[in-house]
Amino acid sequence: MKTRRTFLKRTKNDTIKINDFFIGNTINIFSRSIKIVDFGDAFTARIVGKNQERFEIWRKKIDLSYLL
Repeated sequence: MKTRRTFLKRTKNDTIKINDFFIGNTINIFSRSIKIVDFGDAFTARIVGKNQERFEIWRKKIDLSYLL
């Protein structure tokens, strides 16, 4: 349903910082929860994406055959 109403106007917000913008984060803007799922374009991905932390999870295979 399109209502042609403005969803969000450009305003200054001192509570949100550039470090809050990363994929997977949910930010709260004027009581609206907005989940960031992807970057809008390649420029944003290059600028904001470099601030993201990267991590790896290593799983060690454990032999549990002695429990059987």
